Amino acid sequence: ASEKLQATLLKVNFEAARISPYMDGYHQYLFEDYWGQSTGMVNQMEKLRALSPEQVRQFNDEAALLWDRTRVSYGSREQFDVRVYISDFRPRQADDFADVEICFDNQRVKIPKPALVFPKSARGVLGPWFARFQAPEVQAPTKLLVQAHALGFQNEWPIWVFPQTGADAWATSNKVLVSPWL
Repeated sequence: ASEKLQATLLKVNFEAARISPYMDGYHQYLFEDYWGQSTGMVNQMEKLRALSPEQVRQFNDEAALLWDRTRVSYGSREQFDVRVYISDFRPRQADDFADVEICFDNQRVKIPKPALVFPKSARGVLGPWFARFQAPEVQAPTKLLVQAHALGFQNEWPIWVFPQTGADAWATSNKVLVSPWL
C-alpha cells in the first residue's frame, strides 16, 4: 500500500510541476533514490516502484496530457469540470494539434483543437481543453477513472464518487433549520 501511495504522489507532484507556468521541461531528474530521499522511479536496490514504465510515460514523455484539478472526490450526481492541458516539448508544426478526447463513466467528449493558431515553435504547456461531466449516482464509495487521449498520448486520473448522505439531502432541500441555541 505504501508503494502505491508513493507512486501516486510521485505522479501528482510531477504533473503539478509540469503544468506550472514556472517550469520548462519534462524530465524527472532523479531515476534512482539516494540516501536521505525517495523520489526516484526505482529504489536503491533498483526495484521498480508501483509505477510501470508505461504509467510513467503518461506524465514523463515528450508530450503529456495534464488535468488541472484541485479535487479528487465528488458527490453523487455532482458536476465537475475537467481542464486538460498538453505539456508538449516535441519539435512540431503548428498544424500538429489534434482534438482532445476526454472520457468518464461511459461519457466521451471530443474537444476540437483551439481556434487560435500557435506559432510553429510553440512548446510548453498549451490549452486548456475544457469538458464538464456529472458523477453518477452511487450507493457506496466508488473509484472511477477520467481519461484523456490526444496526439497519440493518453493519461488517466482516478477520482472517488461518494453517495449522497442525509446531511447532503437536507442541505439541498432548501429547508431552514431554526435552533433555540443560535
